[in-house]
Amino acid sequence: MAVDTRPVPVLTVDAQKVSSGSYRLSVQLHEDDEDGSVSWFGTTGPVADPLCYFAEFFDIVNRTNDKKQVLGKITIKGATMFAQLLPAEIQDPLVNLAAKGGPLVIATNDPWIPWEFLLIQNGHDKFLCEMCDLTRRYGNRRQPRKLHLRHLGLIVPSDSKLTTAEAEKAALRKLCAGERVVTAVPAVRAAVEDAFRNPKQLCDWWHFAGHGRLTSEKQRGVAIVLEGEDLFTDEELNLEVNCNCGLRRPLVFWNACRSGTLTETLTGVGGWAHGFINRAQATAFVGTLWNVFDEGAHLFATAFYEHLIRNRRPIGQAVREARKVVKDAGDPSWLGYTVYANPHAAVVPLPTNES
Repeated sequence: MAVDTRPVPVLTVDAQKVSSGSYRLSVQLHEDDEDGSVSWFGTTGPVADPLCYFAEFFDIVNRTNDKKQVLGKITIKGATMFAQLLPAEIQDPLVNLAAKGGPLVIATNDPWIPWEFLLIQNGHDKFLCEMCDLTRRYGNRRQPRKLHLRHLGLIVPSDSKLTTAEAEKAALRKLCAGERVVTAVPAVRAAVEDAFRNPKQLCDWWHFAGHGRLTSEKQRGVAIVLEGEDLFTDEELNLEVNCNCGLRRPLVFWNACRSGTLTETLTGVGGWAHGFINRAQATAFVGTLWNVFDEGAHLFATAFYEHLIRNRRPIGQAVREARKVVKDAGDPSWLGYTVYANPHAAVVPLPTNES
């Protein structure tokens, strides 16, 4: 499949603090079409601190086990976002763009607003992530359009008690059989650190299937749970040696609760997406915003890889197709995924002489 080189529409959101606990959003939608470039601008009035506002909302969602209730809460919040966080000057242009069903990138210095489930109204009543091939990026950082998936580093704790995690592991092995190399990395700290630090490992694809959690309610750091309840945190990527995991510009999929959550650090933004994209220079990162349901998480992962690798869809399309599969199963987990990548990024075919 040829790499798509067409420009991607970008929704840029700049959050500026105007007072204690109060922010103002400056929003720009930019699109290149047959007639040239066009942009729309708008600014909101003062809004609440997005980190506190949405952290509280996700805490409520995480305590709700009823799938219909979760979807209902997210739908209401998505409608509120459309009405209060999207300036009037941007609403109609975004609705028209979303209706085209193409790619869209969110570029923002405020990663806590879950634009994925902005509810597009004005007659549509659909979420932004189901209407567009939606991905994110940090500021002006340009992500590559080629994914080289030849060597998978697979991390699955043996004591997670998730039957779906074992099924995910088996599905990935089957997907790679006869074509791609799979290295099963034991989910213990020493083995993960060795795999991340060893430049000879040369994994260009990392997948974790297991539990994720906040390190504490106060600090709100994020971690994946290794065997023995050992927390491997996003701060581990502040060690330069651990960033060797990014030498091959990998695709990283942390299929664990809250793995896509962005956090506050001493100097700004933290989290797995920030660490892998900014620190380790990964090509793409896929994670979750809240505690997704186990069945939906497994279904999303298998559908995502099916479309990305077997059907050779660009990552933006593969993610949207995976969301649809989970939605059709009646699981709201499809709204919980966030993706940092160029939506046109596609898997490069394996050389015919390489196993």
